[in-house]
Amino acid sequence: SHKLGLLDIFLKLTIVVYIVGYEIAYNCKHLQDDIIIGEARLTLQQPTLMCNPIDRNCETALKPWSELPYCAEYSGERLEPWTDIMVANCTYLDPLQFQSYGLNLGSVFIPTRN
Repeated sequence: SHKLGLLDIFLKLTIVVYIVGYEIAYNCKHLQDDIIIGEARLTLQQPTLMCNPIDRNCETALKPWSELPYCAEYSGERLEPWTDIMVANCTYLDPLQFQSYGLNLGSVFIPTRN
């Protein structure tokens, strides 16, 4: 009968709406919970004049502290976001010095390119 056909379509549509709308879209049941296992790795490299620091002819491109707004020795006008809280005494360290110095601090500030 045609009433039974409409009931069948309605029930199937209700099931699809429940699965897609409620279980997948609302509850995110299609995503699998899993434990993340891994480790993070960070590689630091001194600034250079567009060369590989391993090469003997590669020159380091360090700016003077007076040009770095995050250094206490900065000589220019400090603009946002560099507040007094974000300013510290700067130190240049080679890789061996950084390993022993960096591990003993509570925090290490490592600036990146802007």
